[in-house]
Amino acid sequence: MFAHQTTTSLATVPMGNLTAVDTGAITFQTGSTCATDADSTATSMGYAFGNTGNVGTVVFSSGATYYHGGLKDLTPSLSTPSNPFGLSAPSSKVTWNAGSTYVQVNSGSPSLSNRTYANYTQAGNVTGTLGGGSPFTVNGNFRLLNGGNFNLGSTAGAVTVTGNFIIDSGTSGAFTDTTSAAPVAFSIGGNISIGSAARFIPGANRTYVLNGLSAQTANFAGDTLSSVTVNNASGVSLSTGGLTVGSLLTLTTGVLNSNGQTLTAPEPEAGIARASGYVAGTLTRVYNAANTTTRTFPVGTANGYSP
Repeated sequence: MFAHQTTTSLATVPMGNLTAVDTGAITFQTGSTCATDADSTATSMGYAFGNTGNVGTVVFSSGATYYHGGLKDLTPSLSTPSNPFGLSAPSSKVTWNAGSTYVQVNSGSPSLSNRTYANYTQAGNVTGTLGGGSPFTVNGNFRLLNGGNFNLGSTAGAVTVTGNFIIDSGTSGAFTDTTSAAPVAFSIGGNISIGSAARFIPGANRTYVLNGLSAQTANFAGDTLSSVTVNNASGVSLSTGGLTVGSLLTLTTGVLNSNGQTLTAPEPEAGIARASGYVAGTLTRVYNAANTTTRTFPVGTANGYSP
């Protein structure tokens, strides 16, 4: 047990834990790494930073990295550690400062419901659960490495990624979102890069909200999303592969630039809802000849809305 400790080097947490009494007593500074022991053969490694006492006793500063269930080279532990938060959500033994990174190495299920991370990287094979509508928040970038699996299950928690959402290219592992509940938001504030459509399986009842504070680039690799909302005054530009929206495209604010890609919107008139946003470039709508109602194409140019 530590009173106060600051480290700028590599710390490996063996079976047992690294605990402190005071809030902020253990701080991992920029460039430091903390990893769980890969050599333990125990049934459980327990809580890395304890599961009683004060909140925020361990702090990961910007540029510090924590490897959960394995080492820096992504060698997984032979046993599964309990989640590093230690306490019941939303309380936590750990504070993830902006710019710090959590890496899930082994196949243990991460703690997601009502949890907030900074940067989150998935290397192992996990199934997370968002129960009772509790949110999962990444105040930074989310990245799925090739070989990693991340399955949100079929529960209804909202997901927020304030930074970039990245699915590495490759053929192994996928991000699977099979939510079956009423429409719930998956908000992304940074750029979107889907390296392979086969590695991103979107939720049938998700509304993917692009709501960055600066211009966003979105590579959906030609995937089909049930519902998409563009709410970015600085605009969103599609890149490789285009995008198909299956049920509802909502243009709240900002320009959605198709950028030479194929943008396909739902067939019925109600399939597009517009407030002040619009599409710049080519917008395709499937037209059912048996349905003779009006179709609106909310398009414009750099000079403004001009359908």
